[in-house]
Amino acid sequence: IATSPQRIREICLDLINHYEKTIMPNKFKAQIVAYNRWAAIVYYDSLKDLKAPTHDVLITVGHNDGKAYQPFNRTKNEEAEIIRKFKEEDDPKILIVCDKLLTGFDSPIEQVMYLDSPLREHTLLQAMGRVNRKYERKDYGLVVDYWGVSDELQKALKMYSEDGITGMVLTNYRNEILPRLQAAHNTVMNFFRDVPKSANEEEFKDRSILYLEPEDRRVAFDQLFLRFSKYLDILLPDPRALPYTKDLKWLAEI
Repeated sequence: IATSPQRIREICLDLINHYEKTIMPNKFKAQIVAYNRWAAIVYYDSLKDLKAPTHDVLITVGHNDGKAYQPFNRTKNEEAEIIRKFKEEDDPKILIVCDKLLTGFDSPIEQVMYLDSPLREHTLLQAMGRVNRKYERKDYGLVVDYWGVSDELQKALKMYSEDGITGMVLTNYRNEILPRLQAAHNTVMNFFRDVPKSANEEEFKDRSILYLEPEDRRVAFDQLFLRFSKYLDILLPDPRALPYTKDLKWLAEI
C-alpha cells in the first residue's frame, strides 16, 4: 500500500500544490522522505510525470539491484554534487530520500519535509531538525506528515525533559499563530488611522503613501508589515488565514 503508484501520485498532487504556493515563492527547498527505495523511485517518476519543480533522488543502490534502480546508482562524487547544488544553486528544488540525509545533513535552505515514512524516536526528531536550520527570511521549518507519525512524535518528545523540548516542535502551531496574526493585522491596519478616509480606494492608498513620507514612520510601518506578513506566511494555506490576504496585498502595494 505504501508504495502504491496511485497513492503516491495523490500525495504528489498535494505536495506540488503546497510547495508551489507556499514554499517555492520564497525560494526555499523541500525534502521527501519515502517509505523505502522503491517508493523513492515511484515518487521521482510521479513528480516527473506531473511536471513538478526540479527534483532528484538520493538512495543506496548496489550493482545487483534491478534495472529500475541503476539510473540512481551514483558515485560519492556524484552524490556530493547533487547535495551541493541543492544547497547552493536554484536546482534541484526537491530531494527524495528514504535513509540518506535524515541525520547530520545541514541545509538551511530546506524549509519543508514531506514525511511519508514510519520514523521513530531519535531518527524522527533528527529528521525533523533538517528543516529547522536558521536562514535569511526563513521564519519556521515545516513537516507535512503523510504517514501519521503523531503518536510516535509524542513518544519521542517524552524522551526529553520538558525544558529540553520547549519551542523544539510545535504541533498545534495554527492555534498559537492565529491570535498573533490577528493582533499583527490590527496593529498594521491601525497604523493608517490618522489618514483621512476616502470612498475611493486608490485615493486612500495615495494618501497612505504620502503619510509614510517621514523616514521614521516608514521604518515603523516596515516592521509592522513584516511581522504581519511573517505570521500570515506561517499560517497559510490554512483557510483561517485567507481573509487576511487582501489586506496583505494592499499593504504590499503601499
